[in-house]
Amino acid sequence: YSSYERAQNERHNRIFRKYVPKGKSIENYSAEQILWFAEDMNSLPRKSLEYDTPDDLFEAYLDTVYAA
Repeated sequence: YSSYERAQNERHNRIFRKYVPKGKSIENYSAEQILWFAEDMNSLPRKSLEYDTPDDLFEAYLDTVYAA
């Protein structure tokens, strides 16, 4: 696929590159740093999620699954 065919994936790659610049190995980062990157990325509102955050939607999903 071309990058224009995977817009969501490319957007996430751009967000990730804020933390790990292109050409720099992810092996240079600790597991704690990687987890912090993921936590920070998942707290960002996304237009594709109607400006909700992935964290908020995941919590809402868990509330519906375990509410019964």
